Amino acid sequence: MLIKSDDLLSGKHGKTGHFVRFYDDTELLLDEVAGFLGRAIRARGHGIVIATGAYGDALRGRLDALARAEGHATPPAWDLTWLDAETTLARLLVDGWPDRARFLHEIGRLVSVACADGRPVHLFGDMAALLCARGRYDAALQLERLWNELARQLDFSLFCAYPWHLFPAADVAHVFRQVCAEHKHACADATARLPKGRTVDINLVRLEQKVRALQAEAARRRQAEEDLRQRERELDDFVENAAEGLHRVGADGTILWANKTELQMLGYRWEEYVGHHIARFHVDAEVIDDILARLAAGEAVLDRPARLRCKDGSIRHVVIRSNACFEDGRLRYTRCFTRDTTDYVHSLDEVARGRASHAQLQDALVAARQAEDGFLALLGQGLRRMRMWRDPAPRERAAGARQLRRLMRLVDGRLRRGAGSRLQYRFSPFEGRVVDNLRQQFIAFSVEAEVLKFGQFITKAGRQSPYFFNAGLFHDGATLGKLADFYAQTLLDSGLEFDMLFGPAYKGITLASATAVALAAKGRNTSFAYNRKEAKDHGEGGTIVGAKLAGKVVIIDDVISAGTSVRESVAMIRAAGAEPAAVLIALDRMERGGKDGVLSPLSAVQEVSQTYGIPVISIASLADLFGYLETDPALAQYKDAVAAYRQQYGVA
Repeated sequence: MLIKSDDLLSGKHGKTGHFVRFYDDTELLLDEVAGFLGRAIRARGHGIVIATGAYGDALRGRLDALARAEGHATPPAWDLTWLDAETTLARLLVDGWPDRARFLHEIGRLVSVACADGRPVHLFGDMAALLCARGRYDAALQLERLWNELARQLDFSLFCAYPWHLFPAADVAHVFRQVCAEHKHACADATARLPKGRTVDINLVRLEQKVRALQAEAARRRQAEEDLRQRERELDDFVENAAEGLHRVGADGTILWANKTELQMLGYRWEEYVGHHIARFHVDAEVIDDILARLAAGEAVLDRPARLRCKDGSIRHVVIRSNACFEDGRLRYTRCFTRDTTDYVHSLDEVARGRASHAQLQDALVAARQAEDGFLALLGQGLRRMRMWRDPAPRERAAGARQLRRLMRLVDGRLRRGAGSRLQYRFSPFEGRVVDNLRQQFIAFSVEAEVLKFGQFITKAGRQSPYFFNAGLFHDGATLGKLADFYAQTLLDSGLEFDMLFGPAYKGITLASATAVALAAKGRNTSFAYNRKEAKDHGEGGTIVGAKLAGKVVIIDDVISAGTSVRESVAMIRAAGAEPAAVLIALDRMERGGKDGVLSPLSAVQEVSQTYGIPVISIASLADLFGYLETDPALAQYKDAVAAYRQQYGVA
């Protein structure tokens, strides 16, 4: 039966009962619960509150105010028991389900003690509402049944409360009906007008739930419609203001719609573009005809190059991606994405023109080199004739002879290199200069001997390098002899004045001795020396083996990493009274030292040259290595990795 809350508080419907109140206004509910508890206390009865923390605090405040207003003592002098709903509910549940034994132990004993003296007992609880809030309506109904079982054994009044929002839609109406069925009375809202003297069916509350559910459903539909409109606005904004051109074309080829980007790209106003046939704007009729035919056949067009005519008469190069919409087997329209590639196409044209210009430059360089070779041949012939001249002054004659020998070596070396190679010169975009073939021959030789490898390697510095050079793999007579020939030719071509070679232990020993042999084969007999790691205390003694260190000394090694061997070699040469003239190495990695984030501004080679004031000559460098990758298709896959490595660690 549906009753007024005032009738419940007045006891009009009996001293005991199981009541339910559905509410929206929390403050009004708490006032009613406080009055319900106060009625028992005024009759010297007992009150039991099982509520959440917020409800419990609010009820304490109201009961305090009620007691003060009536001139009674304030709690805790009143007979009130307070339980936290969350904690108490947790003690009642087994696997999420209210357990009868636990209910009787936790709640039954408490109510039994309160009812023992026969005085009225009023309880308020919202544990069932907590279960509904978790979606456990079935568990809430089970808890209500346990309360009813207890009410059949003991005399007490139970006031239950459920927020209306726990029954928001028609799909929980059956649960709502069962909740009502588990209660003796339902309390109407304070503002509801009920007829006097007549019984009002509880179905009125159920009707209210239906009304509220319909109202909630209507609100959800209104929100869904607003969300849909918002998504439509967002979609319109997305396509209209997309950074890529978009348009839709009808089955007959007429443009139905185009976004701002496409109109701006071609320079047309809406009415100048939309409503016209798409073929009108294509430069190449065969291209658009083919696109339309493929779309009509149900094919997708992916990245198809095309040329479009702008309003000002200019041509835009584009790439088209398009597919079609069919309904009942009939073409309705096509969707088209148009990407502007004009700048890219122009860049390709520039590259093609640059390559043509580069080819012309190469031809000019070859012609210039041939002219230079002819001039050098005449010059060499003239210099040889000059050797026969006699100068009356011995000192001047000796100086002239040295100068003539140096010029002759330079000219002969140039001529030998020019005559012995298929590709004498090549322009390297990586270096921005013309490079000679000797360096490329050395790189090719190192790759063939598997001394230079490409892949992923960890260097001594802990870096992941795309290439690795290990001169220790020149370990047979043929490869060592060819390597020595590269060292010797590089040294002669440098035009450097030197008197002897020095090889630091251990790799330098073999390199210096083999280079001396190669120099002798080229007509330059040169002495050499090397050092031991430990001093010898018998025989010739000391750490230096070979010729006495004197004059201008060239230090020969494979690479320069930390510069330790160069530093020790310079110290030994100067200690002997000789002069370090240069350092000759196989490969200059052109790589800065230090760790990531704290890289040195100079490479190890540059630091050596700057520290000791002597040149460092290399047979080849990282730049030559990259140039070789440009010409070898088998190794082209490593070009980007080498370029990235130099970008990160390299020096100019």
